[in-house]
Amino acid sequence: MVPDARDARGRLDDRCASPSRSLAPPLPRERPTDSLPLSLCAQIGGCDWGGYVNDEGQNNPTYEFYPSRGGPVGLNILTTTLPANLFPLIWLLPSGNIFLQANWGTEIFDYKNNVEYPLADIPHAVRTYPGSAATAMMPLTPANNWTATIMFCGGTNLQPDQWTLNWNVSPCPLLLLLLVVAVVALVPVEPRC
Repeated sequence: MVPDARDARGRLDDRCASPSRSLAPPLPRERPTDSLPLSLCAQIGGCDWGGYVNDEGQNNPTYEFYPSRGGPVGLNILTTTLPANLFPLIWLLPSGNIFLQANWGTEIFDYKNNVEYPLADIPHAVRTYPGSAATAMMPLTPANNWTATIMFCGGTNLQPDQWTLNWNVSPCPLLLLLLVVAVVALVPVEPRC
């Protein structure tokens, strides 16, 4: 039997660099996102029991920290970006805020004060799972005045009402579907924080 990973968090032990699964979050989560500075991790989003895409019945539109700073806190962008909001994409900006992208939605999130600043939808395509795209933040340098430029390449142009929870995946039509609707567009985004 495969253990249920929703009730544990993986981390590296500083002394021996071996995985530890002893840290249970307050809420079980499938497919969250982690990443923050200064030994602080944020679990952002996820769902209760997994699946290809998320739905209102199992959406976990919250974030929480490790080490804990209290219980889970609501994050509105994760309620408005169903069903393709699993594995939300996040980047730490020079301001200390987070640029967050899920489904078509984007925002700057001030996690220190729990304030969301919605931005225009990402153009051309869904970039989050399962329409995953290649993404990268370009180098921050004195020459570009430490300007954060995030590149998005690929994804899928499926609209929220076109996703389904009942995919017939034999032998592999899902892969074919994503190849047919894949978007070949390189989109630079420079979030102003």
